[in-house]
Amino acid sequence: MRYLLYTEPLAPDWYWDPLAPTSGTSEFYVRTAQETVRMHPGNEVMVVYDGPLIVPEEFDERLVFMPRDDCRQAIEEFDPDKTLVCNHDPVFTSRDVFGSVWHNVVFWTNRYEDEPEPVPGLCIVVSEFHRKQLASHGLNNYVVVPHGVDHVKYDCDPKEKDKICLFSSSYDRGGAYLESLWQRHRIVERTGYALHVTHYGRDAGMPGRPTGLVPDEAMVDLYKEAAFWLHPGQGVELFCLAGAKAQAAHCTPVIVPAMALAETVKWGFRFTEEEFGQGLIRILNAGIQATSNAEHIPSWAEATRMLWKVQDD
Repeated sequence: MRYLLYTEPLAPDWYWDPLAPTSGTSEFYVRTAQETVRMHPGNEVMVVYDGPLIVPEEFDERLVFMPRDDCRQAIEEFDPDKTLVCNHDPVFTSRDVFGSVWHNVVFWTNRYEDEPEPVPGLCIVVSEFHRKQLASHGLNNYVVVPHGVDHVKYDCDPKEKDKICLFSSSYDRGGAYLESLWQRHRIVERTGYALHVTHYGRDAGMPGRPTGLVPDEAMVDLYKEAAFWLHPGQGVELFCLAGAKAQAAHCTPVIVPAMALAETVKWGFRFTEEEFGQGLIRILNAGIQATSNAEHIPSWAEATRMLWKVQDD
């Protein structure tokens, strides 16, 4: 079968490279495309995105990342059996763009808006929290298919953890707050736990570590090394892949269970926003660690099968 994954147009600052480490939504795109090819030896996948033509060698030309500017004719020639349109935009994802292949289309969104716009068909979201938010606006054509996680990749010995606290979501969701908390309360001196803040695969600090893009292997190692994973519940989390990875690596989560964090993060310690700082310090002082795993999160292969099955149900 032929599958089309049509990603949303992005501003240049948010362009992503399918051959480089990815995180968040771009990781969803890449892993979904890869696992769709792997589902069956006859599967072919085209991903329309904001980048150059890329045909990864490992998939024997069955996976193509197609530049958006050249996609109209390519889509018609590809003639997909199933199409997933991500973050629908009336200008870029209309019948005019897709021409005669506008069929078997399902939508996907990770947009969170005070006044959400309806989409013209069945739409997938990644959490029950997001589905309920959309339903509160009278939008009921949404189904939940969560992201996946690579359980094997992040698995490690939970007894071999270092005195590291990791924050790895988007920086605006608590990175600055945690850095300030560490400084104001002298947490390193008081507890021995260092804070490592990354944001979407970029290093935001820790003495002696360079800033910039963190190689995928180093990021995996950091999850495996960190004893605690932190999230103070700021900003918008519609799933939080970082939290899934942290649990797969047996980090002990310490969170404010806001938005979809309450679904994705099932283990560890929970505090209110007001209690978070002092509660975290008490845990670090006591050196308390809790069991953590990601058994409630599907693999990327399972999540991909669930996603495409939506069109058959």
